[in-house]
Amino acid sequence: MPKEASRKIDKQLKPPLSEISRMENVARTEHAFLKVTKNENLGVYSDLFSAKSGIDGQDGGMVTALLLSGLRKGVFDAAIVVQRKPKNQKRF
Repeated sequence: MPKEASRKIDKQLKPPLSEISRMENVARTEHAFLKVTKNENLGVYSDLFSAKSGIDGQDGGMVTALLLSGLRKGVFDAAIVVQRKPKNQKRF
């Protein structure tokens, strides 16, 4: 195996100490403050549910309904909503 390829693999297998420390801090915080489940595919979550609203939209408009209700009731002042773009789509 070429040395350069070996170095790249070694870097991937041995993260820097700062990254290890950051990951340990995240794990301690999750354990101390969150009653959650950690899943390799979903990440960290506390509960899962399926729902549908009366608002038309992708997947039943549930996110839109929650955002509208929260804004109207003053639960929060603003929301940032993002959409994942396909890998082959150009970015700005």
